[in-house]
Amino acid sequence: MSSLQSILYEITLPLMLITDREVQIWGENQIEYVRLQVDNSNSWNVKRTNQELIRTICQIRPTRNMKISNYLTGFLNVIVQSLQT
Repeated sequence: MSSLQSILYEITLPLMLITDREVQIWGENQIEYVRLQVDNSNSWNVKRTNQELIRTICQIRPTRNMKISNYLTGFLNVIVQSLQT
């Protein structure tokens, strides 16, 4: 497994999971939960930063002729497998 694959699967994917605090906020105030998820003014928002990292890695292609990145394909396959279990 390459370093970028390790970053995608072992670091970024777990960071995208919902936390206990987020579940609590959702239960108390769904509007506040959504606001926190889309708040671009907070540069320390881990999920937003994480999404940018995933997007950047998944855009890396070995050649210009390749339309879909191997990283994107692999990442989506991992997500599909997780959802099926």
